[in-house]
Amino acid sequence: CEIFRLDQEPRKLQKEIIDARILQQVHGKYRFSYSYFYYYFIARYMRDNINENFVQSQINEAAQEIHREDMANILIFYTYLTKDKKVIQLVLSNSKELFKDVDPCNLTDHVAFLNRLQKEIPSVFLAEVNPPLERESLLKRRDHEEQSEMLEANSKRENLEAEDEEVMELLLSMNRAIKTLQVLGQILRNFSGSIKKDLKIEITKE
Repeated sequence: CEIFRLDQEPRKLQKEIIDARILQQVHGKYRFSYSYFYYYFIARYMRDNINENFVQSQINEAAQEIHREDMANILIFYTYLTKDKKVIQLVLSNSKELFKDVDPCNLTDHVAFLNRLQKEIPSVFLAEVNPPLERESLLKRRDHEEQSEMLEANSKRENLEAEDEEVMELLLSMNRAIKTLQVLGQILRNFSGSIKKDLKIEITKE
């Protein structure tokens, strides 16, 4: 009210916002009733203060941290409100770095191993066995498998930290890729009639 010289009573305005269920009061604190209100108002603030250095750095951070749910959704709202080509290009540029050393699946050679796994349906039959002997044999196999698993686990423990880092990096990249798909897909959907064809083709390919 002070910044925009609004001639309204803050308490009355606050009550109207809560009555409209944009905000809610929980244990003496305020929160947005729905997370998408939060994403939307952050994006609007960014749009209205785009020339501020702080806002510019936050937009860049959101593009880099796109694997986070809040950052991805803020970007979706921001591009919807602004059609900011710099941000679209930034997300597009980051998408080109994801799995850039991996060939796209061609659905022929890349899945040939699946076709070799089983060429025909196996015949199912119930073998005649001696139940006590079969039970003893099964228990021996289980003991052997447990011992083998323990030995294998011990041998792998030394490399566990390095492997964990690789796995975490892979999962992070996958999450970035999924969120980037959502953001770029939403950009295509929102601006299908106002983005030039070359950029639309580039976005679609990525």
